Order: sequence, then C-alpha cells, then structure tokens
Amino acid sequence: MEFIEHGDLADYMKKYGPLKEAMMQDVTRQLILALEYVHKLGISHRDIKPENILIKRLSPMVVKLSDFGLAKMITSDESFLKTFCGTMLYLAPEVFPAVPHGARGPRT
Repeated sequence: MEFIEHGDLADYMKKYGPLKEAMMQDVTRQLILALEYVHKLGISHRDIKPENILIKRLSPMVVKLSDFGLAKMITSDESFLKTFCGTMLYLAPEVFPAVPHGARGPRT
C-alpha cells in the first residue's frame, strides 16, 4: 500500500481553509480522471467526499481517491442505485427523488 504523507483533503481544509480556485481545478481534474478510470472498469465509488481524497503531494497538489468500501460493480442499469449508501452531506440531489432539484428548503 502506498504511503500518503499529507493526509486527507478534509483535514487540509480545516487547517488551511478553502482551496484557491486554481488548486481546486487541479484537484477536480484529477478526481474526474480517477472516476473515469474506475467507471471504465464498471465500478461506482458511491462515497466521494473530502475525507476520501488523499493528498500525495502539496506543490503541485496531487490527490488520490481512496476508501472503496462502498464501491459497487455496475453490470447493468438494474444493478445501479438500489441500495442507499454514502455520506448524507455529500449525496447527489438525484438520490432524494421526493425533493425537487435546486430546492433549498424552508426560508427563515
């Protein structure tokens, strides 16, 4: 197993605050490439969140997607999204069909 010395993105942001736009673009690009790779293998990660993004290098920032504990092999449309899992705060809006997309909840 590879040693990742800089911890995860959640701890990094707690310590240093939000990422600058250019850095976030780099992180997003790397995550898209990682997801493209695993999707080509028929794997759905199902728990993408800052805690599961590990920082291998700081300058330039290099990240790795981790924790495939909730991952699922997708063999057909019937095998997709039948089991509810993930971290509530990071779930995609389409997982909540009773809530209209874009709904922000009650205003106070």
